[in-house]
Amino acid sequence: GIMVTLVDRLAQSLALDVTVHTSSRVVSVRERVDGSTSRKTMLLRVETPGGASEGAAEPEQEFDLVLSTLPAHPLATLLERSECATGALPSLLRAFEPGSLAVVNVAYARDVLPTANRGFGYLVPSVEREPLLGVVFDSHTFPQQRRTLDDAPDTRLTCMVGGAKRPGECWECAVCV
Repeated sequence: GIMVTLVDRLAQSLALDVTVHTSSRVVSVRERVDGSTSRKTMLLRVETPGGASEGAAEPEQEFDLVLSTLPAHPLATLLERSECATGALPSLLRAFEPGSLAVVNVAYARDVLPTANRGFGYLVPSVEREPLLGVVFDSHTFPQQRRTLDDAPDTRLTCMVGGAKRPGECWECAVCV
Protein backbone atom coordinates (compact mmCIF):
# COMPACT_ATOMS: atom_id res chain seq x y z
CA GLY A 1 0.00 0.00 0.00
CA ILE A 2 0.91 3.66 -0.17
CA MET A 3 1.84 3.92 3.53
CA VAL A 4 4.34 1.05 3.23
CA THR A 5 5.89 2.75 0.20
CA LEU A 6 6.11 6.03 2.14
CA VAL A 7 7.81 4.37 5.12
CA ASP A 8 10.20 2.44 2.86
CA ARG A 9 11.18 5.61 0.97
CA LEU A 10 11.71 7.54 4.22
CA ALA A 11 13.92 4.76 5.56
CA GLN A 12 15.96 4.76 2.32
CA SER A 13 16.47 8.53 2.41
CA LEU A 14 17.74 8.67 6.00
CA ALA A 15 21.41 8.70 6.91
CA LEU A 16 23.22 5.35 6.99
CA ASP A 17 23.54 5.38 10.78
CA VAL A 18 19.77 5.53 11.30
CA THR A 19 17.71 2.43 12.03
CA VAL A 20 13.98 2.46 11.32
CA HIS A 21 11.90 -0.14 13.17
CA THR A 22 8.63 -1.00 11.43
CA SER A 23 5.93 -3.51 12.37
CA SER A 24 7.24 -3.35 15.92
CA ARG A 25 5.43 -2.92 19.23
CA VAL A 26 6.92 -0.80 22.01
CA VAL A 27 6.42 -2.58 25.32
CA SER A 28 8.08 -0.09 27.66
CA VAL A 29 9.81 3.28 27.62
CA ARG A 30 12.19 4.88 30.09
CA GLU A 31 14.58 7.76 30.05
CA ARG A 32 18.24 7.48 31.00
CA VAL A 33 20.40 10.48 31.88
CA ASP A 34 24.18 10.16 31.76
CA GLY A 35 25.36 11.63 35.08
CA SER A 36 28.65 12.94 33.72
CA THR A 37 27.35 14.56 30.51
CA SER A 38 23.65 15.08 31.31
CA ARG A 39 22.92 13.49 27.91
CA LYS A 40 19.42 12.02 27.75
CA THR A 41 18.58 8.87 25.82
CA MET A 42 15.47 6.73 25.65
CA LEU A 43 15.48 3.03 26.50
CA LEU A 44 12.76 1.06 24.75
CA ARG A 45 11.76 -2.55 24.95
CA VAL A 46 10.51 -3.40 21.46
CA GLU A 47 8.82 -6.55 20.21
CA THR A 48 9.71 -7.14 16.57
CA PRO A 49 8.37 -9.77 14.19
CA GLY A 50 10.65 -12.82 14.37
CA GLY A 51 12.20 -11.57 17.62
CA ALA A 52 12.32 -13.36 20.97
CA SER A 53 9.64 -15.95 21.56
CA GLU A 54 6.28 -14.74 22.80
CA GLY A 55 6.33 -13.93 26.49
CA ALA A 56 10.14 -13.75 26.63
CA ALA A 57 11.72 -10.49 27.77
CA GLU A 58 13.17 -8.45 24.91
CA PRO A 59 16.42 -6.61 25.70
CA GLU A 60 16.16 -2.83 26.02
CA GLN A 61 17.47 -0.81 23.12
CA GLU A 62 18.89 2.70 23.43
CA PHE A 63 17.72 5.52 21.16
CA ASP A 64 18.77 9.15 20.87
CA LEU A 65 15.40 10.18 19.50
CA VAL A 66 11.98 8.54 19.56
CA LEU A 67 9.05 9.79 17.50
CA SER A 68 5.65 8.40 18.38
CA THR A 69 2.84 8.16 15.87
CA LEU A 70 0.47 6.61 18.38
CA PRO A 71 -2.85 8.31 19.05
CA ALA A 72 -2.96 10.21 22.34
CA HIS A 73 -4.81 7.62 24.47
CA PRO A 74 -2.64 4.58 23.57
CA LEU A 75 0.49 6.71 24.09
CA ALA A 76 -0.79 7.69 27.55
CA THR A 77 -1.32 3.99 28.37
CA LEU A 78 2.22 3.13 27.24
CA LEU A 79 3.70 5.94 29.33
CA GLU A 80 1.62 5.02 32.39
CA ARG A 81 2.87 1.44 32.39
CA SER A 82 6.46 2.59 31.83
CA GLU A 83 8.88 4.49 34.01
CA CYS A 84 8.17 7.67 32.04
CA ALA A 85 4.80 8.23 33.70
CA THR A 86 6.13 11.03 35.88
CA GLY A 87 4.61 14.44 35.38
CA ALA A 88 1.37 15.46 33.80
CA LEU A 89 1.94 14.13 30.26
CA PRO A 90 -0.23 10.98 30.48
CA SER A 91 -3.16 12.92 31.94
CA LEU A 92 -2.75 15.67 29.33
CA LEU A 93 -2.78 13.03 26.60
CA ARG A 94 -5.94 11.49 28.08
CA ALA A 95 -7.63 14.91 27.94
CA PHE A 96 -7.51 14.88 24.12
CA GLU A 97 -10.89 14.14 22.61
CA PRO A 98 -10.63 12.47 19.23
CA GLY A 99 -12.87 13.86 16.55
CA SER A 100 -14.15 12.71 13.19
CA LEU A 101 -12.92 14.56 10.18
CA ALA A 102 -14.06 14.19 6.61
CA VAL A 103 -11.84 15.21 3.73
CA VAL A 104 -13.68 16.01 0.52
CA ASN A 105 -11.77 16.47 -2.73
CA VAL A 106 -13.41 18.63 -5.37
CA ALA A 107 -12.14 19.04 -8.94
CA TYR A 108 -13.13 21.31 -11.82
CA ALA A 109 -11.79 21.00 -15.39
CA ARG A 110 -11.12 24.76 -15.48
CA ASP A 111 -9.69 27.41 -13.17
CA VAL A 112 -12.67 28.64 -11.11
CA LEU A 113 -10.82 30.53 -8.33
CA PRO A 114 -10.58 34.32 -8.62
CA THR A 115 -7.04 35.66 -9.08
CA ALA A 116 -7.25 37.25 -5.60
CA ASN A 117 -7.61 33.76 -4.06
CA ARG A 118 -4.21 32.44 -5.20
CA GLY A 119 -2.25 30.80 -2.41
CA PHE A 120 -2.30 27.79 -0.12
CA GLY A 121 -5.94 28.01 0.97
CA TYR A 122 -7.71 29.21 4.10
CA LEU A 123 -8.91 28.18 7.55
CA VAL A 124 -12.33 29.04 8.95
CA PRO A 125 -12.13 30.62 12.43
CA SER A 126 -14.02 28.61 15.06
CA VAL A 127 -16.09 31.70 15.98
CA GLU A 128 -17.78 31.32 12.59
CA ARG A 129 -19.49 28.14 13.89
CA GLU A 130 -19.24 26.47 10.46
CA PRO A 131 -18.66 22.74 9.98
CA LEU A 132 -16.08 23.61 7.29
CA LEU A 133 -12.64 23.77 8.93
CA GLY A 134 -10.61 24.83 5.94
CA VAL A 135 -9.81 24.46 2.25
CA VAL A 136 -6.49 23.77 0.55
CA PHE A 137 -6.11 25.05 -3.03
CA ASP A 138 -4.30 21.93 -4.28
CA SER A 139 -4.12 23.16 -7.88
CA HIS A 140 -2.26 26.29 -6.74
CA THR A 141 -0.15 24.59 -4.08
CA PHE A 142 0.84 21.67 -6.34
CA PRO A 143 0.55 22.92 -9.95
CA GLN A 144 2.80 20.06 -11.16
CA GLN A 145 -0.09 17.67 -10.46
CA ARG A 146 -2.28 18.91 -13.31
CA ARG A 147 -5.11 16.50 -14.11
CA THR A 148 -6.30 17.76 -17.48
CA LEU A 149 -5.11 16.08 -20.69
CA ASP A 150 -4.08 19.33 -22.38
CA ASP A 151 -2.31 20.61 -19.22
CA ALA A 152 -4.81 23.48 -19.09
CA PRO A 153 -5.41 25.13 -15.72
CA ASP A 154 -7.81 23.19 -13.52
CA THR A 155 -9.04 23.61 -9.97
CA ARG A 156 -8.53 20.99 -7.28
CA LEU A 157 -9.63 21.66 -3.71
CA THR A 158 -9.33 19.66 -0.49
CA CYS A 159 -12.12 20.59 1.95
CA MET A 160 -11.92 19.52 5.60
CA VAL A 161 -15.16 19.33 7.56
CA GLY A 162 -16.19 18.15 11.01
CA GLY A 163 -13.55 17.82 13.70
CA ALA A 164 -13.67 17.52 17.47
CA LYS A 165 -15.70 20.74 17.86
CA ARG A 166 -18.33 19.52 15.40
CA PRO A 167 -18.83 15.82 16.15
CA GLY A 168 -21.38 14.19 13.88
CA GLU A 169 -21.43 17.06 11.40
CA CYS A 170 -18.60 15.87 9.22
CA TRP A 171 -20.58 13.41 7.10
CA GLU A 172 -23.66 15.61 6.78
CA CYS A 173 -21.54 18.55 5.67
CA ALA A 174 -19.39 16.42 3.35
CA VAL A 175 -22.49 15.72 1.29
CA CYS A 176 -23.26 19.46 1.11
CA VAL A 177 -19.77 20.51 -0.06
